[in-house]
Amino acid sequence: MSERRRAFAGLAALVFVPLALAAQGETVSLGPMPWPNQTIKTTMTQIIDMEVTMSGAPPGGAARRDPQGPPGPMRSLGKIVFDSTQTVGGWDAEGHLSMNLTYDRVTADMTMNGKAVPTQNMFDSLTGKTLTATFDAQGKVVDFKAPDDLAAMMPSLKDLMASVTGRLPMVTLAVGETTTAPLNMPLPIPMPGAAPMTLTGQTTFKLVSVHRDGDERIASLEQKSDATLTSSTELPGPNGPIAMNFNFTVVGGGTTEWNPDSGFVKSSTATSTIDGTMGGPVGMTMHGTIRVLVEGAVVR
Repeated sequence: MSERRRAFAGLAALVFVPLALAAQGETVSLGPMPWPNQTIKTTMTQIIDMEVTMSGAPPGGAARRDPQGPPGPMRSLGKIVFDSTQTVGGWDAEGHLSMNLTYDRVTADMTMNGKAVPTQNMFDSLTGKTLTATFDAQGKVVDFKAPDDLAAMMPSLKDLMASVTGRLPMVTLAVGETTTAPLNMPLPIPMPGAAPMTLTGQTTFKLVSVHRDGDERIASLEQKSDATLTSSTELPGPNGPIAMNFNFTVVGGGTTEWNPDSGFVKSSTATSTIDGTMGGPVGMTMHGTIRVLVEGAVVR
């Protein structure tokens, strides 16, 4: 190697090696709550594709001739868009931070076996309503409030708020490191007369890279999640309580773009596959996917 090439190689090492080491050693703080004293506009889109088959139903979606028997497979497709505003206050004397989330607009399009399903009344109750979550310094929700007329939807509303804020744990990661966080999500099937049921599991986050967006950093994370529900309960029936058994699994993954300098999810994409069975006098098998897309921006 000529002296000129040696000198160039040495100069390159002096310039690029420290930069590479700095990038590898950079850490990013995650968190389940936005930073104080700011307003964030968020759009969350849920895309649902679900098929439910009752015991005894014929394959292929054919109509059952016996009107007293279980119906054929039912496939529901839906797209729900939640436009919301997060207003974050300052830390109070007790070391708590409160965030108000107001649903500015909720729109939905749904079909069942290819036929449109009316959705106007399903989401009218959310539009214009405000939820309030109070966090402690460790990011734990110590209080959650919703309007009285939404009390029955409380588990689902908590899950919606968690989706908007990214479900991120309070932790600091370097590029290449991973962390896990508990995952709790309500069973996405309405069960009249039954207490809400929750799938439990965990989500693993990996910090893949950190890049800049203007003056602020953006952390790119990969996530994988899994949750299960195995439960028995009784549902009201015409001749008394009916015993039912539930066995569900959820496996998913996706990516999140987190702004650690302003504390909000810039974008997120997650797809979950749900499989489950419900056993009792009438059995049920369910399979489908739920895709959740989130886009956020701080109102300057």
